[in-house]
This record gives sequence, structure tokens and C-alpha cells, in this order.
Amino acid sequence: MTTQKILKPKSYLFYLALQLFLLMSCTYSKEKNILIPYEINGKVGFVNQELKKITDTEFNSYENTNFVIGKYCANALRIVNNKKERCVLLYDGTVVREPNGLHIGGANILGDEYYSFSYKESPKTEVFSVFGKKKIASFDGIRIFSTKNIDYIPAYKYNYVSLDGKLIFPDSQFEKYAMTFSFDSKYGVARVGGTHSGDMRIVNTKGDILNKEHIIELMNFSCGMAAGRGESGKGYYDHTGKLGIKVEEMSEIIPYEFHCNVLPCIFEKGKIYAVNKRQSNNWAIIDKSGNPIKENIEALSILEFSDDGVAVLIKKEKEKHSYYLIDTQGNFITDSPYDKILSSINGYCIAQKDGVDYLISAKDGTSYKCLDFK
Repeated sequence: MTTQKILKPKSYLFYLALQLFLLMSCTYSKEKNILIPYEINGKVGFVNQELKKITDTEFNSYENTNFVIGKYCANALRIVNNKKERCVLLYDGTVVREPNGLHIGGANILGDEYYSFSYKESPKTEVFSVFGKKKIASFDGIRIFSTKNIDYIPAYKYNYVSLDGKLIFPDSQFEKYAMTFSFDSKYGVARVGGTHSGDMRIVNTKGDILNKEHIIELMNFSCGMAAGRGESGKGYYDHTGKLGIKVEEMSEIIPYEFHCNVLPCIFEKGKIYAVNKRQSNNWAIIDKSGNPIKENIEALSILEFSDDGVAVLIKKEKEKHSYYLIDTQGNFITDSPYDKILSSINGYCIAQKDGVDYLISAKDGTSYKCLDFK
């Protein structure tokens, strides 16, 4: 007969308090170390959510790069002994140098807590956990790409894999596709590229093809919408494969994505012009039905909204560009103009005014001098 030890009331309360403390400690330590980039004189460092320094400004600027910054890890580039050194920065300031022999873009950020290295010659991919600081998987013959949705990681040349490298869909089902792209986490759809140019498909998490019409061009899905061009015209296709929003004109560079269910564009006489830059008094913010939330905004450009729900608005004032922050309703978050504001990353925007570097809160527009960070 086995006996079971019964906790006395005081012991039981202590046990519950201990478990609660451990839980809160884990959560707190994880949250306070979110990576937030700041800039001083063109060099980048990182602070946490309490705006306490994680690193000094030892990294190159993220402006005009395709580097990915997750919550707890980020691609980074720094100069060491007059040589460029690509690396992955972790939430506590640990710098992981990229190994030799990687593919171009072979260091990838997966979600917020994982990163990977894909090698040329093997070919082999290794996946690492940020918090465990250890390798959790290694698999041969598969190269993967950065993605927010770690349940469906895009693999080169086709198919999707899990964190341990297992194929999500049967090989035969996806062998006719040349490239896969990130899944929209909420709507469970992604674009895949056919082996022939101009043959784009929309698939769901079961691998089913959703679009019935021929789609020539298609960008990544976000909020269940993707910019594209097909038989129905150009505009934004929804997650069912239908052209949900038709536009008169679309940027030839990289069309904006929907974020927080809104999109900046020019809206004139009921027609949508999905351009990235043009002086106009008819800039607007539209919803996923193509209806304007805010109209008649004067601007040279409104940048794509971030996941923090803010966008940079650029005006031409007194022969120079002035930068402001607005929310998804078109309300100004910053009262006065800045000489530079970059899109929000993890709740804050890099900014500059009169030669002074700032961080601006995406929540309320509060600015902080970067030189004051300790």
C-alpha cells in the first residue's frame, strides 16, 4: 500500500506562492528583454522594453536592409577589425557569429524565439532555440527561410517543414512548385510559385489550392490579403483567392501589405491608387473591403503600417521632408515633425530631429533621447 503525503495549509500556500513566483519570473524575464533597436550617429544598438541597454551601438543601420528583427533574436551586421561580420543577436546581448559556408541569406529568424543556419555544401540546416541557447534540430537536404509562422516554415525549393525539418505536405503534392512563401498565421493561407513564371497559387494549411483563376503575380499574404495581378485585374486578393480590392494603379516596386487590417493609399473619386510615394491631398487609409477609414490626408507618402498599428507619414514642408507618426484611424501620434522616422519595430521607432537621435513610442508618441540610455 502506498502512502500519499498531504500538504499542510501553510506548506500548500507556500507551494502555490513558489509556483506563482517562478511563473511570473519566467514571464517577466522573457518580456523585459524584447529587442528594440536604437540609433546614434548612424550606428545601431539595442535596449529592452524598460529602455535599458542590451548592447552599445556596435551594429550597422537597419535602414534599407532586409534583415529581420524578431522579439528575442535578430539578424545583425557589425564591423570587427575592419571586416564586416554578419551575426545573430540574442535577447540578452549574446552575439552568435554566422558560421562559414552559409548560403546567401542562410541565417534566418524563425518566429520570435528561434533562428537557423543553412549551409551550401551539405546542404544542411541547423535550428537553434534562443532561450535554451542550444541546437534543437539538424536536417539534411533542406534550406529554409525566415518566417513568422513556425508551424509552416518555407523550404527551398518547395514544400513546408516543421521546426524539426519534417515535410508538412507529401512530396508529390508540392513537387510542381518552384518556391514557397510565408503563411498568414491567422488566415492559414500562403502564396506558392509555380515552375513556370506567372503561375502563382494560393494554398491553405491542408495544401489545397484555393484560387480558381490564373494569377500572374502575387505578394505575401498579410491579414488575409495579398497584392497581385491576374485575370480579374490588379489589386488585393483575399484568402479565398478572389480579387477583393481592385486598384487603378499599383506600385511597381513592392506594393504595401495590409497590417492591422488597414492599408495606406491614394483614394480619388472612389478609385484606389496603391502607390508608395506621390504628392497628393487624397491619401487615405482603407479597410479590407476597400472602404476609406480616413480620407483627404495631405502627404508625399504614408509608409506601410507596422504590426504596432502605426505608420510614418511624410510631408514636404519648407523644401524639406518632415516625418510624423499616425495611427490606423489617421490620427497624429506625434505633434511636431521630425527629420527622420523609421517604421516601428517592437513598439518603438528610430527617429532624428535637429541632429539628435530619439526613440519614439508607437503607443503614445513619447520620445526618448538615445544618448540617455544606460
